[in-house]
Amino acid sequence: MKRIKIFLLILVLISCKRKINDVIIPDYIVWCALKSSRIEEQIVFVDRLYSPYEIPSEGVSGCSVKIKFNGEEYLLKEKIVWDIDTNEYLVYYDSFYVPSWVDCTLKIRFPDSRKLKKVTKVPSDFNIIHPSYDTVYVPSNNLLIWNKSEGAKFYVIYLKNPQDSFFIFFSPDTFFDLFRRESAFKPEGIYEVYVRAENEELYYWNTGRNDRIEEDWVKGVFGAYVERKKSFYIKK
Repeated sequence: MKRIKIFLLILVLISCKRKINDVIIPDYIVWCALKSSRIEEQIVFVDRLYSPYEIPSEGVSGCSVKIKFNGEEYLLKEKIVWDIDTNEYLVYYDSFYVPSWVDCTLKIRFPDSRKLKKVTKVPSDFNIIHPSYDTVYVPSNNLLIWNKSEGAKFYVIYLKNPQDSFFIFFSPDTFFDLFRRESAFKPEGIYEVYVRAENEELYYWNTGRNDRIEEDWVKGVFGAYVERKKSFYIKK
């Protein structure tokens, strides 16, 4: 799923540039989407803008970035990541398990000594419950169904095909007519389905409605999601 993480980072950069043209230029951009699944690499992106036409890219070094929940606090480290075009981004990261249905706190001390503190609620656990079998014929009227995740504002479905390419779909409810979409299933083979229950902060950020970090000098989002995965063998 590293490709998805880099894809999300690219969306952050595009979103920042779109928003920055319409508002006062903030000093900093912050993005973090905590993942609750298992022990995962969690990433925080921090950058600085100097003009409305600048695309965020390199990131800001020298920040103190911490994430705290359930009495545990993690100090994130710096590293460089690359997108598919080999562009470099500095991010803050650490690997740990984020439980579902907990409050998480993000604390950042910036190089100019200003501080940011934000809290987000991780949605509750859920499972993909249908289809319960491993082989699915397409096209069919089978629905992809999962339990409701408390605290989830919407759901994102990632479909990974045998060539390691992704299709992305969205659902406001706990079901989706995935297997009617024959054009998404070429060729026959094993497909992986990821369902993400995303909280309110990510919903409003991803739909471009507004920034969820509402400070004059810093914009962005601190949100969380729960992810579940199921593999199917697709036949036609």
